[in-house]
Amino acid sequence: MQHIFLISLKPPPALGLGEKTTLILAAICTCANLQMKAENDIYYYLREGYLEVVDIECVQCLVGWVKDGNEWAIIDCSKGIAHPMFVNKDD
Repeated sequence: MQHIFLISLKPPPALGLGEKTTLILAAICTCANLQMKAENDIYYYLREGYLEVVDIECVQCLVGWVKDGNEWAIIDCSKGIAHPMFVNKDD
């Protein structure tokens, strides 16, 4: 997670809504070239991918990273709460 945004929206008269709405968004940086090394079951990546902004309620857990040579190892302490999901950008 790179940033957290708190956005307060006034009710638009055209929609007839009477309440103010607050959005909380998270800017998340994806990982490019993600692969697991069989010898230690740790995911590694070479570089950061694109930045994606999502509703904060979509965030299930946060992970850390540590430099290992010219790669970055993902430190995931979620213990089964969340799992990496691989999405093909062409789909």
